[in-house]
Amino acid sequence: MSLALALGATAIMFMMAVLANLRLPEADTLPIHFDARLRSTRSAPRLISLLVVPLITAPLLIFIAVLAPENSDSESSLLISAGLIVAAHLFHIYLIMRYLKQHS
Repeated sequence: MSLALALGATAIMFMMAVLANLRLPEADTLPIHFDARLRSTRSAPRLISLLVVPLITAPLLIFIAVLAPENSDSESSLLISAGLIVAAHLFHIYLIMRYLKQHS
C-alpha cells in the first residue's frame, strides 16, 4: 500500500507538470525559486522548473515507502507527507503562472 501511495503521488506530480507545460505561455525559462515575499529570485529552463519538485521528491517518497513498515501509522505519515508535497508542487506551479501573468 505504501509503495502504491508513493507512486500515485509521483504520477500526480508528473501529470501536473505536463498539464502546466501545455497551459503555460511559451517561455524558454520559468521561475524556479521564490523568496519569502513570493518574488521570483531564480529562473531555470522550462522543463527543469516544472519538474524540480517531482524529480527531487519522487525518489524520496519511494525510498520511504519501501523502508516503512506496513502499519497504519507509517502509511498515515506517508499519506500526509505525499499530500503536502503534491500541494507544494501545486503552489509552485501557481506561483509560476502568477509570475507569467504579471510579466506578460
